[in-house]
Amino acid sequence: MHVKDLEKSVEFYSRIPGAKKKMHFPGKFAMFQMGEGRLGLLQAEKQGFHVELGTGKKLDEMYEAVLAAGFKPESPPTDRPWGRRDFILLDPDGNMLEFD
Repeated sequence: MHVKDLEKSVEFYSRIPGAKKKMHFPGKFAMFQMGEGRLGLLQAEKQGFHVELGTGKKLDEMYEAVLAAGFKPESPPTDRPWGRRDFILLDPDGNMLEFD
């Protein structure tokens, strides 16, 4: 989820019973475990959705299929500093679809 003030949001979500902060890069990103699900908070000026779509171990195949369908992702599959490998596709409204 994109948030305007990450630290304010981290403080808010940290107070929810059962929420466990799993990672926190101040001013950039935080991840919470909430039951069986995860909630990612991303500091961003533009508000909107950021959806993660798991591809299992077929990320490169999905990337090639997205290209073949005529889409133009923001970048090729990229290894992130926090241990994830992904690529991002924006929908017509600028919402982020993160394939990992």
